[in-house]
Amino acid sequence: TLAGLVLEAERLGEGPLETQLDAHSSGIAVAAQTRIEELGEITTQRLPRFFEALGHRHPYIIVDGLRDFNDHAVATMDLAHLLVLVVTQDAPAVRAAARSLRIFRRLGYPPERIRLVINRYSAKAPISLDNVKAALARPVDFTVGNDFPLIEQAVNHGHMTSKLDADAPVSRDLRNLGRMIAGLPAEPDTRGFFARLFGRS
Repeated sequence: TLAGLVLEAERLGEGPLETQLDAHSSGIAVAAQTRIEELGEITTQRLPRFFEALGHRHPYIIVDGLRDFNDHAVATMDLAHLLVLVVTQDAPAVRAAARSLRIFRRLGYPPERIRLVINRYSAKAPISLDNVKAALARPVDFTVGNDFPLIEQAVNHGHMTSKLDADAPVSRDLRNLGRMIAGLPAEPDTRGFFARLFGRS
C-alpha cells in the first residue's frame, strides 16, 4: 500500500524503493490505496523522501485524484513539477476550477506550472472553450474528446484505449496528453484531409 511504501522510503534513508510496484501490461506501475488504519503513517514530512525514492526508478510520477486542498494534497502539489487541472464543460466544474486557480495563486504556484485540460470535450456543448477561457481568465491547454463507449470498455477490461482502438480520436488525445505532460511534441496527425477537416481539432 501507499503507507507501506512511505514507511519503506523513510527506513531506507536514501536510494530507490526495494519493493516492486504492481505493474500493468503497458508498463505503468501503480501504488495501491492505503487502508484506513494506515492513514496516519502518511505524514506530510515523509512525502518528499517518498517521491524521491519513487523518482529513482520512475521518470514520471502521476498523483491522481486530489479533490481538495488538505495538508497532504498541498504538500504533494508543492513538490510537483506540473499541476494538471481537469475540467468538464459544465457550470459547476468551471466554478470549481476558478476556485482552484485562485487557491493556486494564493499558494504561489506560477501559471507556467499549471495546465488546464477539458475532459469529455464536445464542440456542441453549451459551454464552449471560449466560455471556459473567459470564465477562468486563461486559455485551455488541451482537450480530450468524449468517447464514453471506448472509455467504459477500457476501464471494465483494464486495457489502454490505444490497445482497444489506437486510431480512435480519444486514444490519440490521451497519448498526446501524456506527451504534453512529459514535455514532448504531439504525435503527427496521419489522418486524411477530410478526416482532419471535419474532425475535432
